[in-house]
Parts: sequence; structure tokens; C-alpha cells
Amino acid sequence: MKNNFIIYGLLILYLITDTFLLIPAGLSYYNFINPLIWGAIFGISYYISQDSNLRIKGERDKTQSLIIAMIIYIIIYFLSGLVFGFERTPYSKSLINIIKNIWFFGSIVVFQEIIREDLVKNNKKSVLNYVCITIVFALLDINISNITSQFTDVQTGFIYISTTIIPALVSTAIMTYLVRISGYKSSIIYRLFILLPPFIVPIIPSYDWFATAIFGITVPLGVYVYLNYVHINKSIKYCLVSLRIFP
Repeated sequence: MKNNFIIYGLLILYLITDTFLLIPAGLSYYNFINPLIWGAIFGISYYISQDSNLRIKGERDKTQSLIIAMIIYIIIYFLSGLVFGFERTPYSKSLINIIKNIWFFGSIVVFQEIIREDLVKNNKKSVLNYVCITIVFALLDINISNITSQFTDVQTGFIYISTTIIPALVSTAIMTYLVRISGYKSSIIYRLFILLPPFIVPIIPSYDWFATAIFGITVPLGVYVYLNYVHINKSIKYCLVSLRIFP
């Protein structure tokens, strides 16, 4: 648990720095320095967590199941545009900018999910640890630098909670669960399928706040239900094999 205190301290320090220094400094500076900071946190986390390990059974099968689930999500996501309409993404589609965006977001996703796995494996039996991981990573996903402006009235606050805070908590909880049952690769795959489409394709579904909230909550819950089913089945199979009941 001592190692986790160090990692949590680094993440909270980053959250403060990000809110009061990196974001106000401007986008170009932010895009350059942010991956470097996450790389440094990852390096420290990896170094102090080398003595811990996470036993995972059926990782390959679970990863394959997750990929299938996320492909189905992508199909439903774009088909939903036939109902809600489409809009152009705000990101440049030049090859150079696509590569830059994938590097910026992709590298941070990789660093964050390995750090998440370090936190899980350092204290994998503690429910409190899982709660802390969920809250800290949800705060990292939310831009808290302008959070006060989201509560100017009841309606605005309700929409912000529904479309941002609750989906962030649900998503980070599911990603922590994915790390626990199948390792950081699964949570990376999940996040990349969710994050990358707007940077690659020219149009995406145009959701209102209600649709955004529904998709933001039901997608991670759907992934959880499906992967939990796969995980339980694999666990039962391994138990039966160990008892020589199942061929």
C-alpha cells in the first residue's frame, strides 16, 4: 500500500498542476508537455511496483471478447447517427494531425492504464483501493478547471452531472474492473475504441445531452455485463479443469 500512496500523491500533484498551470498555459504547450509528464509518472509507478504481480487467467480470451464487444459498439455508434444525425468532428483530418492526435491521446491512455494496473496489483484485495482508483481517474478525466461554471443553475448542473460526472465515474470503474480481470491491455483497447473515432473519421453522430448521458452510462455497463459473464465462465472452466472434471 505504501507504493500506492506515492502513486496517488503523484496523480493528485498532476491534477493540481494540470488545473492551475498546464491548461491555462495554452494548447500548444499542453500538447507537448502533458505526455512527458505522464511518461514520468508511469516510469516512477512502474519502478516502485515491480515487486507486485497480477494473476490473470484467460487473458487472451477475455481480450478477444472485449474486441468483439467494442466492434459491436462502433457499429451501433455510427448507426445511431441515422437517428440523431451527423456532425463534422472539430479535429483536422490531415495525416500529420491525425498522427499527432493519436500520439497525444494514445500515449497518455497507455501510460494511464499501466499506472492503473500498478495501483490494482499493489493492493488488489482492497475495495477501498478500487474506490480510490475510480475517483482519482474520474477526476483526471473531468476538466475541473471550469467545473464551477457548470453549476450556474439547476438545469446546467444536472446536464453536467448526467453527461460528464456520472459517465466518468462509471467508465473509470469499468476500466479498473477490466484491469483486474484481464490486465491493462483490455482497458487500453476499451479506451482507444471510445476515444479515437472523432480523430480518424470526418463525421460522428450528433448527440444531444440526453443521448450523450445514456450512451456514456450504458456502454460501459454493457461491456461490464458481457465481460463479467465471460470472466465467470472462464473461471468456472479453469476450476473444472483443475479438478479434472472438464476435458
